[in-house]
Formats: sequence, C-alpha cells, structure tokens
Amino acid sequence: MAHRTTSLQQIFNHIDSNMDTYVARLSEAVAIKSVSSSVEDRDATRSILEDFAAARLEELGATVDLRELGEQPGSDPPVLLPPVILATLGTDPGKKTVLVYGHLDVQPASIDDGWDSDPFVLTQVGDKMFGRGTTDDKGPVLAWFNAIEAYQSVGVPLPVNIKFILEGMEESGFSEPLKELILSEKDGFFANIDYSCISDNYWLGQSTPCITYGLRGIVYIHVNVKCAKQDLHSGVHGGSVYEGMTELFKIFNSMVTPKGDILIPGINDDVLPMTPEEEATYGVLDFDLDVYKGELGVTKLAHSTAANVLQHRWRYPSLSIHGIEGAFSDPGDKTVIPCDITGKFSIRLVPDMNPAKTMAQVRAHIQDVHNSTGSENEVTVTTTVSAASWLGDITDDNFRAGEYATMIVHGEQPNLTREGGSIPIVLTLQEATGTSLMLLPIGASDDAAHSQNEKLNRSNYRNGMKLLASYLDEVSRLALSKERRKLPRHV
Repeated sequence: MAHRTTSLQQIFNHIDSNMDTYVARLSEAVAIKSVSSSVEDRDATRSILEDFAAARLEELGATVDLRELGEQPGSDPPVLLPPVILATLGTDPGKKTVLVYGHLDVQPASIDDGWDSDPFVLTQVGDKMFGRGTTDDKGPVLAWFNAIEAYQSVGVPLPVNIKFILEGMEESGFSEPLKELILSEKDGFFANIDYSCISDNYWLGQSTPCITYGLRGIVYIHVNVKCAKQDLHSGVHGGSVYEGMTELFKIFNSMVTPKGDILIPGINDDVLPMTPEEEATYGVLDFDLDVYKGELGVTKLAHSTAANVLQHRWRYPSLSIHGIEGAFSDPGDKTVIPCDITGKFSIRLVPDMNPAKTMAQVRAHIQDVHNSTGSENEVTVTTTVSAASWLGDITDDNFRAGEYATMIVHGEQPNLTREGGSIPIVLTLQEATGTSLMLLPIGASDDAAHSQNEKLNRSNYRNGMKLLASYLDEVSRLALSKERRKLPRHV
C-alpha cells in the first residue's frame, strides 16, 4: 500500500486551504472563449496560450517557448493557427523528466444550445462547477499548474523535471502541423523524456478513480454530393432529378444499422479477437448500466450487459453520423432541393485497424452505392482527421506510479480502463519520446464534456491536484532502467 509522506501532506493541506484561489483561476480561464473551430474566436484562442498559460508557467519559473504553426490548412482568407507552448521547468540531470500534454481550446457553446447558465461564466451549484472547458481540458491543465505551485509554496522542491506541450487546436482536429513540430523536435525538446502523462479524459463512473491505457482511433469523413448547378424548387423539379439529399441518405443508410452495426464490407476484418484474459477484465470494473443510462438520458442501450456496452465503447469500431452541411435547417418550411450538400460522419478505430485501409474500404463502398443509384451526381469523399488507435502497457512503471498516486489520494485501486474517444497526438508523442505514456483523468463520467452544462466537480478538481502532485512524487521514486521504461507495444 502506498503511503503519504510528510511533504505530500503539506502539499495537500496547501491545496485544501487555497481552493478559492484555484477556482478563481479556473473561472478566469473559462471566461476566455477559446473556441478553436471559430475563426472569430481565434484571438481568444491565441490569448489563452500567449497571455494566460504562458504567463502562468513563467510565474512558476518555467522557460516558455511559443512556437507558431503557420496558416490553418484550407483557410481562405488565410488564418494563423494558435501557437504551441513548449515549456521546461527544471533541468536537473539527476531527476527524471515528465512530459505533460494538454489543450486549452474548447468546443463551441451557447446558452441557446440548452445550457442552464452562460457557458463562459463559471457557475457553481453545490460541488459542481459548470462552464465550457472546466473538465475538457482547462481544469486539468490548471490542476498541473496548481500542483506545481503547491510544491513551491510549502518549500518542497519539485521531485522531477517537467516539460509541457500545450496546444489550442485539439478540438478542431488540426493535428498535422503539431505532429510535424513534435517530430522535428524529437532530438531537441522531446529528447531525454522519461515518462509522459495526459489528463484529458474521464473516470468510467462517478466515484471510482481510473487510469486509462487505451484509446480508439478515428477517421472523420466528408461525403459531398452535387446534383445541380443551383438549388431547385421542389414543386417545379421534384421527381425529375436525382436529388442529392436522397442519395446522401441512401449512402448513410447503407453504412450502419440503428443498433450501430457497421455494414461496410471488410470493416471488421482487422479487429483483434478478444482473449479470455481481456474478457475477464470487464467483470471487475465499477460500471452501472442504470447510472450510465441516467447520465445519458436514454431509456434503452444497444447492448444488454455492462461488459458488452463497454466492449462496444472501447474495443470495437463504431460509426456515427454527425450532420449535413448545405441543407435547409432554419425554423419554418422551405421547399428547396439543395444542389450541394456535405454529409459528415466518423468511424472510431480499434486495434489492429489501419486508418488508410479503413478509408479505402469506405471509398469503395460509397462508390458502389453511388453506382447502384444510376445517378450522375458528383460524389466526393474526403478525410479531415485520421488517427490510429493506441494501447499502453499497464505493467510498466509509469502506470505503477499512477496506481500508487491514486491509492495515496483516493485510498483505493483505480479501475484500469480504455477510452472510446481519440487523442490523435498520443501516438506522435510516443514516437517522439520513445517512452511510456499514461492517461490519468481527474474528471467524472457525468462531466458532459462537449455537451450542454459541462462541469467539473470542485472535489474532483481538488483531488485531481493532489493526484498529479502525488504522481510526480511517485515518478521520482522509480528506479528502473531506461530500457525497462520503454513502451513495448502500441497500436
């Protein structure tokens, strides 16, 4: 059993005594409307990196390097991407070095979307702190900052060197320029990293802490259908042309069933079979189907057992349809046949699916469906985001440090979980550092990231700071060789 040192207890006491200050900082961060998908909010997205995070890191004593990424791909007129922060706190060769990744951009949000309060004003109701970015990912990034400050404030030297990479486009998928930067710094900034840690996901439930060792990958796909040179009057031309919306719906309907079964030929061929050992791990997780349904606001799930639900969230692929661009969506009626529409969907990938192979299968399927309609509409398929899945090694010492830290703070073993979402930069960071990477979440399953009324519990924020502080302490105690620390497998 891991034990709390006197120094850690001092740090924990300081965190408890300064919660109002830490909440005020989170409120300041939430108020910065860093919506990366909005060009109109680009100044705010740059500001939270340049003015807010960089300044805070410098106050903590870090050396901060703001790196420009150039123009946003496909922007017209050209728009600059937000910079990336590469920060270094400590260069002691006798200490281990931990790399921390986080992002400070957020998803769009408006009170008109159904929020109970202004999403860019931190609103506290009991233990819950509502606001866009509270849990994804401004709260966790600030938890790192606050944990470091707690060390410094009580006079305890940081037990490790820390490097930060913080970005402002994670929510928009523009990862290629960041990937290029990271790989270009493989022998520079990212050299001599011992461990990497990301806090950008959530517990499986609301009470049991988790450590995450796997992520699904993603391909995000646009299907554009052009059926005429301009929008057409449905009364005048309906029934005489091959309508683009009808063809798009036929394509969507051919790819996935209402239950979620993917119908694209060959799509499941490379999914790794489940071993008996893996299947057994689902029986020990703290996951309640009724609680899960309540969090989602649904009355029935696509699968009847907790194990099957988790397997379809984590280790099987899924296809989700997200929206249609170019179609009429305003209130009221409009009798129009849209001439140019784009359907948007994504496929979540699992080991051993390959993004390029998946895209080839999708293209072939859509072409077959198009051919079957007999239309001569122009159908174009493009990919906007592509990332493979990832699996870490739960037996390595980085995960051991995370487990011990969790036991110190929460008094119990964490659930070891995979995650259905994607963090495309994970594989790039592993490639650049050559070392173990672990996901160490602080938020709960009901935090509603990306949704209305996103929140972070004040208690999770407080304990999250303690967890990250404990993790840094536990990492400093690891004494395994560099060869042992190498991650033996990722997918």
